Amino acid sequence: MDYWTGNILEGGHQVEVQAPLERIPIFEKAGSIIPMMNPETETLAQDLAGSKYRTIGNSLIWRVFGSESLAGERFVLYDGTQVTVDRQAGQLRINQIQSPVIRGYEVVLPVAKAPTSVELSGRRLLALDDGGYRAGKEGWWLNANDGMSHVLFTTDDFSLTIKEHSSGSARAR
Repeated sequence: MDYWTGNILEGGHQVEVQAPLERIPIFEKAGSIIPMMNPETETLAQDLAGSKYRTIGNSLIWRVFGSESLAGERFVLYDGTQVTVDRQAGQLRINQIQSPVIRGYEVVLPVAKAPTSVELSGRRLLALDDGGYRAGKEGWWLNANDGMSHVLFTTDDFSLTIKEHSSGSARAR
């Protein structure tokens, strides 16, 4: 899958794509989830930053890539946090255990329509408007411009369940 466009490409052979200097080609496995730093991170030196600077320990953005097939992923973050991701028909579930810190999270995933429900550890999250999303309130927001759903919350260990409309699973952009 092309990271920038969301186009799904067939693997196992060489492909030719546009590669302007400002956008290097990046390819992801369809259905994968990648933890990313918040672009507002000012330093990776947490022990020296104190509370003066935003560090990687303050928040993570998880970018979920669409897939038509059922998929499951398991990985361990740099700090020992264990994460599993399971996609079943019409549902995406992200479970996290053994997190040593409370963080702010933003889960970003492509959707065809607004989710039917978003639950954080069994508690239903409310839909946000543009202002609520920009203020960083807890909940979920659908960006109508790019078809991406954003889920915002702050916690340590959690189970996030996003239920999609049965007529379509998370699509590739």
